[in-house]
Amino acid sequence: MDQQERTWPLMAFTVLGPASVGCLLGTLLLRSAESSDRFALAATTAALMIGVAGVLLSLAHLNKPLRAYRALRKFPASPLSREIGAYAIYVLLVFVAWVAELFGTAPGWLLGLGVAAGGVAIVASAQVYLLPARPSWRHWSTAGAFLGCGLSLGSSTSLLIAVYTQEGLLQTRAADIVRGLLVAGVVVSTISVWRRVAFLRAGTADTKAAWHAVNTDYSGLLWTRLIVGLALPLAATVLSRSADAWFWLAWLSLLAGELIDRRLFFASVVPLSFRAEITGVH
Repeated sequence: MDQQERTWPLMAFTVLGPASVGCLLGTLLLRSAESSDRFALAATTAALMIGVAGVLLSLAHLNKPLRAYRALRKFPASPLSREIGAYAIYVLLVFVAWVAELFGTAPGWLLGLGVAAGGVAIVASAQVYLLPARPSWRHWSTAGAFLGCGLSLGSSTSLLIAVYTQEGLLQTRAADIVRGLLVAGVVVSTISVWRRVAFLRAGTADTKAAWHAVNTDYSGLLWTRLIVGLALPLAATVLSRSADAWFWLAWLSLLAGELIDRRLFFASVVPLSFRAEITGVH
């Protein structure tokens, strides 16, 4: 498996993981509007399935996936171990909440605990990429991108489920709050993209080399990210008040935008030899 193939599982994980947490947060908020058991079960199921899919896909980049549990032995000191442990706890809590929904109603405090654990997992995941050996990632926009993904894609997922499981739920105050989280996520993602570009362009020789690689090979993707993944979801979210079908456009454009963002993120890492070639710095 070459380096490019190894990044696809990580791209999926860093999109699906935060999205699962955001979906659970949206579920918690929409439940406060006296939502039906049908919605609660469907949304909790979605959060669980998305989270499990992300974790399983993340194992695909390992040479020996079945030995991934060994990383937990370095939990206190290793960022990767903390990420694995945090997401394991999060998925376990969502599973317990899902079982509770199957046999009744999951208590709000359990969903809240799951959201809190998911937030810790997102932060732990971002810390994995703040490596001294990867200067192009050592910026707060890395955490901003993950957080923005959770708020936008995750919130839109819970709203999309509400469209098909409970009539009238989208006209509640709780739905307006979740829409606000979606918009906030898009704003956070926009600022993160803007500041990441500025950081790469004005940083060290390593970050400038990363910007050269992204701007040369992926300039079209960068503009696509801004238009499809940021501007289009905002417009679709506003229009969703007149027609629920607009939620599909918002969700699909957010998903496409987040995957493009991760492609650009992993493409911004360049070998030091290439850095020296294009900058003259060894």
